[in-house]
Amino acid sequence: KGVQLSHENLISNSLSIAKSFSFEQKDKFLTLTPLFHNSGQIFTTLAPIWGGSSTIPVRPEIGLIAFWDLIHGNSITWTLGMGSHIYFLLSNDIEVKNNHSLKGILVGGMKLNNRKREQFEEKYNTAIYITYGLTETTSFATCETPDINKINGSVGKNLSVNEIKIKKSGIEKDEGEILIRGDNVFVSY
Repeated sequence: KGVQLSHENLISNSLSIAKSFSFEQKDKFLTLTPLFHNSGQIFTTLAPIWGGSSTIPVRPEIGLIAFWDLIHGNSITWTLGMGSHIYFLLSNDIEVKNNHSLKGILVGGMKLNNRKREQFEEKYNTAIYITYGLTETTSFATCETPDINKINGSVGKNLSVNEIKIKKSGIEKDEGEILIRGDNVFVSY
């Protein structure tokens, strides 16, 4: 099924993300994920516009293979990927200079093992920020940001565009339904 997103959804989500990170004109983004997917559209394409930043899209099938060359060669400061991207980059024995420009990688789409996150951050001297969301929230609805302390297992705080609460089911104390409301919530299926 298709998820219909409005211009208001796209604008409100990308603006909220940009405010959360205070992007600047000197920031440069690398788009690794396909542009037909909301992760390729929102964080690395639309959100940079609010700060006057630039974006470099690359074909997904070569983006990871040439990842560090792209980071160094283009002075990339931000990108977004999946947990599988982190695992792939860790599995390669590529020597990376720690004087790169990459401020952080936002990661979503699957739970990232905390130990792998720590290994990546230590090995590459790069912060990973965990996100949570879905296509129905135009991308992500929560995110860790540089100004908050990271907590293992957390997906950060809600974006300013969202109200989020957990509706307890009563069956299990730690389980419930995640309810998300905001201008970035999709129009219909």
